[in-house]
Amino acid sequence: MINNELKSLNLDCWDSLIKDTIHLKRQVCCKIPNLDIIIKDIKKIAKSGNFTKDNIKDKHYANAVLNLWAIDEEFSRLVPVKEDLLEKIIRCNDNFISLLMLYTLIDIYFFQYDFLQSEASFLIKQIIKELDRRVKKNTNSGLEAKHKHKTLLFDNNFATHEKVVYLAIKNNVSLSTQLSKYDLFQADTGRFYEKSRNYYYIKRLEMMDISECKPILDEVIKDSIYLKDYENGQCVGHKMIHLLLLKLEKHVFNIKQYQFAINFILNIAGDPRINQSALSYQHWWLVLGNEDIAKMKKCLSGFDLELFLEIYGEFAEKENVYGQVRMFKDRQKFLQGMMLQNLIHETKLFIGKSMVEYLRKRYDIKTLPTYYTIKDNHAMAVIYMRYNDYLFTEGCFNCKFRGYSKIIQDSPFYAKRKEYTYRDLGEGYFEKHSSMERYDKVHNGDWQTSIINYISKLLSKSLQSKPFYDGFRR
Repeated sequence: MINNELKSLNLDCWDSLIKDTIHLKRQVCCKIPNLDIIIKDIKKIAKSGNFTKDNIKDKHYANAVLNLWAIDEEFSRLVPVKEDLLEKIIRCNDNFISLLMLYTLIDIYFFQYDFLQSEASFLIKQIIKELDRRVKKNTNSGLEAKHKHKTLLFDNNFATHEKVVYLAIKNNVSLSTQLSKYDLFQADTGRFYEKSRNYYYIKRLEMMDISECKPILDEVIKDSIYLKDYENGQCVGHKMIHLLLLKLEKHVFNIKQYQFAINFILNIAGDPRINQSALSYQHWWLVLGNEDIAKMKKCLSGFDLELFLEIYGEFAEKENVYGQVRMFKDRQKFLQGMMLQNLIHETKLFIGKSMVEYLRKRYDIKTLPTYYTIKDNHAMAVIYMRYNDYLFTEGCFNCKFRGYSKIIQDSPFYAKRKEYTYRDLGEGYFEKHSSMERYDKVHNGDWQTSIINYISKLLSKSLQSKPFYDGFRR
């Protein structure tokens, strides 16, 4: 259903009707003698910033201005639709709105839509007045559908696109099907169509379960719709990222299952853990705000943790050394317990070069969160885990679990380097800051309880409740 709706957004089935509309527009233009000269003159005055109703010299100038309003965004910005200009245009046409002029006025409304701002009321008044007249006279103008739905379509508050999308979703039909009820097609809707399409994507995504979102996300990426303006200084992409993070925060524990959603966010906005002066951070994450940044960091932490455990499990099986698989399962359970109990706010993953090769074979490396290389120990992975200002570290095989009472700014967690030695990540870091309190625990005996007690004391809160404790025990 979703795929069919997305395909139908192109409105291909309405080609013949679109051609009829274009033909009508061409008739208007063909009736204007010396059209190129007139348009050149009008645009020259418009660029000077001095265009007034006095520059509409006759009927030909009047109709040229109308057509520029209906097709030319730059001209429409330079010369906004205003009541005095419209009045002069109608007077130049003997105070008569022909069928072709009415089509053009309707085109102007849907082409400019919310850009019309306060000047829309006079334009709407003329459109509705002429629709009423023609339908009353039964002129068979082809505008019956627009007349029937005139209150919905011609709205001074520019909420038409929201109402149309609401009806499409309520009626369980595609956007194009709903638009066709009003004889609206992509060729003659301009700004209105763009707003309707963007709003349609947002509302559909808002209503979907995260598992159903991939077709819409693929479409938004393919057609670069995420870059389109949405509202309040945000793009469609900002709104979609916000909605996805609301859905993903419920699945942090198995985030890799929804890698397509993480990939969508990373492809658009990048990793928020990068330098805050980066252009992608400034354009996307700074606008989204701290709450969404924290949610994305949590999602990426879940992804990092799953990658760390995948790598560790793969190499434990490969090593086939007695005790390594058992050690992996114990640590897997414990780290998953930390994530479930919200003891991990942000992570940083360090991977040996052999493990990097493993990831390259399994994944498109561009779709993975940012990771860092251990250059002198090829079969090693270490994960740094931040909780507030505290730092916990865990690694593969014979690594110890370590806890630090604070994170120093020059620590590997905050450093900008891409490569580290294994010593940089453990003893080397502590030797530089030997006065800092550190906790080490080898993974033997009842190490889980020891670490739980350490974290409880460090955070000054009890972690010994049964659900928490059971979640950590194998």
